[in-house]
Amino acid sequence: MPLHATLQPLMEEHQRILQACDYLYKTEHKPALTTQERFAFVVKTFQQEMVPHQRKEQYIFDACKGKLPELDFLIAELEAEHLHLSRLYSTLTETVELDEVIDQIAEALTVHILKEEAHFYEIVQRQLPEIIDNIVW
Repeated sequence: MPLHATLQPLMEEHQRILQACDYLYKTEHKPALTTQERFAFVVKTFQQEMVPHQRKEQYIFDACKGKLPELDFLIAELEAEHLHLSRLYSTLTETVELDEVIDQIAEALTVHILKEEAHFYEIVQRQLPEIIDNIVW
């Protein structure tokens, strides 16, 4: 099934965020960023990508709540993950384990995005097209 036009911008944002997560991962195949470079990149990514993206998703979540019980459960999970990510982000200025928290953010974001794409977007697109038909960004 082709991706619904309303979901396309969200998927594009997901791709940029996944690329950001990949950029943050330390591997022997690419030069490692310093802790401060990683921190600055996470802050920039959260401010420019994550905050607006989460607002859009929350709008869709709110529009879909109460329509399908299975979706309500998934929305609750995804909202809890959004909260977890926000809390991790908030701890960046308070932790001495900066690299560890950044790694946790990158990992949690990757898993979260894959869940949204594989489950939430699929269900909404297949079972609630009338909801996303009425959303204009």
